[in-house]
Amino acid sequence: MDRYKQPEAPNWKGMTHVLRRASRHYSNQSYEEALCTIFKESGDAGYWGRSELNLQLPPLFELECK
Repeated sequence: MDRYKQPEAPNWKGMTHVLRRASRHYSNQSYEEALCTIFKESGDAGYWGRSELNLQLPPLFELECK
């Protein structure tokens, strides 16, 4: 049994709402671009346009995520 907790891999998918809120709050497109990168890396880039996140927090910037 390990006495010390092992480090976990970062879960960027859990940051989607945080990045969208930051993009809207600061009116900064770079947060939206980071969000697109997360979707691309996880293989969900095709899901970008119809994601639940877009219904909950609509994006301020038009960004194509392919």
